[in-house]
Amino acid sequence: MKNKNLIIILIIFLLTTFSNANEIEFTAKKIETKENGNLILGRDQAKVFLNNNFEISAEKFDYNKQKEILNISENVLSKDKLNKIDIKSDNLVYEKINEIITFENNIFIYDKLNNINIVTNKFTYLINKKLISVIGKANIGVNNTYKIISHNLIFDKNNNTLK
Repeated sequence: MKNKNLIIILIIFLLTTFSNANEIEFTAKKIETKENGNLILGRDQAKVFLNNNFEISAEKFDYNKQKEILNISENVLSKDKLNKIDIKSDNLVYEKINEIITFENNIFIYDKLNNINIVTNKFTYLINKKLISVIGKANIGVNNTYKIISHNLIFDKNNNTLK
């Protein structure tokens, strides 16, 4: 029992220290560190919180502290609370330094503010610029009225334009 409590206190300490320094918070049923604390692995009901606006849930994540790259996989659900965008995908890579999120495989995007749905297999989300770049084929639904099939497009959330 003492060991279990010690482990919980250690994890809370590491997470508090880590999340305050890097604006990333992690939760999961199983969290372990490797490579002298430079690699953080989360498994089983993993959640990641980025900058208080972006919440991601999945089955697992791997965070490389030195490179500041977060890999999230298996049943990924991302919620951008500020911009009201929900995204489901198989995989997600977050590059903290550049504030870029890349989603891959079986992607469904729902923009609640503009009632736009996008289904595709790869896209990038430039958080600071509010740009979504779809790579490859995309099926787009607008206001449950228009259906568009396109390749390689950019959605500019600032101007509500689609290129």
